[in-house]
Amino acid sequence: MGSKPNPGVSGKHLVWELPESLSRLARGGDAWLVAEILEDFCQDGRARLSRLRHAAASQDAATVKLEAHSLKGSAAQMGAEGLATGCRALELSASAGLTGGVEAQLDAIEALLEETCRAIARHPLCAK
Repeated sequence: MGSKPNPGVSGKHLVWELPESLSRLARGGDAWLVAEILEDFCQDGRARLSRLRHAAASQDAATVKLEAHSLKGSAAQMGAEGLATGCRALELSASAGLTGGVEAQLDAIEALLEETCRAIARHPLCAK
């Protein structure tokens, strides 16, 4: 027997996995709430990314650090470890003063965020 496909797998790497805490909540009868939390994460992530890009363009290292830190925490809580890792690297870059390569980091974070949100949208809890 084959295993069920994981909607969070892209290519050969795991992009996103529903955290056990949210899985328990869904099994407990609050699947609608978990779907809402995940959809809110994607919306909030896109808004944070926009603020990150604006702050980076303005060379506002403090705001980049704050927004990267916030997105890192949200990503980790939602099961998007790759995204959290990318945000951590950007947070460290901002701590060093945005000395270069930030645009490439933002592009990578955006790609990870969108890949994560596509995986979330394919999950049975969120698929419409």
